Amino acid sequence: MKTMKKLFGIVLLLMVSMVTDADELVKFDTNKFTGGKVEKASEAVLPQEKEEDPVYVQVTITVTPDPGYYITKEDIVVMATYPLPETPAVKTRTEGEEEKKPEFASQIELIRDDPLELTKARNYTFTIEKGFGVWVTEANFKQAATEGKFEGSEVSWSLKTVESKGEADPKLILTLEGEGSASLGDGSAPWSMQKSAITNLVVSKGVTALGAGLLSGCDHLSSVEIQNDKSVIALGEGAIPANDGLSVDVPGNIFNKYQMNDGWKGFNIDSKNKVLMGKVKFVKDKNNYDVFAPEQDMKVPVGVFAYSVNKIKGDEILLEDVATISKGKVVLLYSEEIQTKELYTAAIPEPTKTRADVGDEEKEKERICELKVVTKDPNKKDEDQGLDVKLGQVYMLYNDVFYPTQAGRIPVGGIYLEIKEDKKDEVLMTRSFLTIGGVADDADDAITAIDNSPLSIVHCPLSTSWYDLRGRKLNAAPTAKGVYIREGKKYVVK
Repeated sequence: MKTMKKLFGIVLLLMVSMVTDADELVKFDTNKFTGGKVEKASEAVLPQEKEEDPVYVQVTITVTPDPGYYITKEDIVVMATYPLPETPAVKTRTEGEEEKKPEFASQIELIRDDPLELTKARNYTFTIEKGFGVWVTEANFKQAATEGKFEGSEVSWSLKTVESKGEADPKLILTLEGEGSASLGDGSAPWSMQKSAITNLVVSKGVTALGAGLLSGCDHLSSVEIQNDKSVIALGEGAIPANDGLSVDVPGNIFNKYQMNDGWKGFNIDSKNKVLMGKVKFVKDKNNYDVFAPEQDMKVPVGVFAYSVNKIKGDEILLEDVATISKGKVVLLYSEEIQTKELYTAAIPEPTKTRADVGDEEKEKERICELKVVTKDPNKKDEDQGLDVKLGQVYMLYNDVFYPTQAGRIPVGGIYLEIKEDKKDEVLMTRSFLTIGGVADDADDAITAIDNSPLSIVHCPLSTSWYDLRGRKLNAAPTAKGVYIREGKKYVVK
């Protein structure tokens, strides 16, 4: 008899544990759910300790805010009613009437799933006695802020949801625009309701610093794009979370500066627009100058100066500062900071040729001097490639100074300075050396030692004058302490 009774109890438990039709237990006032939806997820009959105990049902509902909306537990109203609800538990009050509730109606307690994410789908559970029904009467979704401005700053922020092909979840992109520092001060982040959903950060060109704790709690941030190509963005403590897989994309012309910056150590720094400047060699405490010809148009990296060599005045080469380098254009490079063989810069789009461009090319032909690179001649055999030069025909850079070469061949890729003939200056090609100067008569771009010579050099004995490191000729042999140049060699006066 006991066995039969126990078996009957198991069958009864299985029967009452079956999920009932949603309309019989949970109803929704859908007209009020703007900004999201509420759905019944599941229901289950809880086991009884004693047969005479009431039967209870555990119900779970799912709350899903639309993109840009959020909701708290306090914004959801669920009423328990008896008998099963046919009309809303709380009726809308009309003019002159008091709010009416059905008999035995009471608000039930919701238990929220953890962790709390107000902008994402989450579950709430509650328990009611069997025979009761529930009516979800309110779900007050609120629209989260999507834009604003930092207090006391010229920097604004905005949030944008972007659907991505092949990805189930949309991207939530936080963009910072304006001039100066983006800082929270003593306040909280205005996007705090959506911080867990932020996946991308874009920092525009004018922003120079990110304040402490700016993106604290943005645990799903996976991409940071820096657009400021003038200087390294300063970081406050914890400004960007060190999430696994987080990548930081910086402009190619400032890539090297980020890699050497202590504040950005530990982040995965890369650049979609970086181009390796091949064969550039700046050796610490020795070579701050080099010559270079790019294979495509590019910007000059921060920390490096590029000079176009165009004119000669006396024995000094005058330099013209350039911010971008055209494909195949040979320039003189100078750096005091970056000491690396892997020097990166940013590629720029191929320029569209205009009539003005053609005119500029015509003007270049009038230059007195020009750095050039030896290119491969398709009409020559490999063993005949290169440029054959006569004694003193061109100049090569060696130990601070451009010297006239001896007769020989400059290999393909070799860079040299060509002096164009000028009938007004018949002794132009007989100069023993040309020092590196500056724009106009500014000689502050001082000479530093460079060991860069694909050809052997003629040290012309015609000059017995003394020069300082700025290329200035002395009236007599030096007596003051310092480093001086005579006949292409360095002398130290102690």
